[in-house]
Amino acid sequence: PDQTFPGMDEPPAVVSTTPADGAHNVAIDATISLVFSEDVVLASDTVALSCDSSGTHSVAISGGPVSFSLDPSPDFAPLESCTVRV
Repeated sequence: PDQTFPGMDEPPAVVSTTPADGAHNVAIDATISLVFSEDVVLASDTVALSCDSSGTHSVAISGGPVSFSLDPSPDFAPLESCTVRV
């Protein structure tokens, strides 16, 4: 059974993304925005971006500590689906 302990801090969560989950017609050179529920340290080795056509992308991260921008390299391929994992 789940137990709750007083004083336990919940881990940070992603509270919004741009483009939104399931978005269509996203520009191939789009930047991804992530907003967290609290301050986080986000390093490039903690973010994985993969797409069904263009494969794995590296990302340049800016911003913080709550709102971040991810600039993927290379650009996306047209009409593909991508996933960001943090």
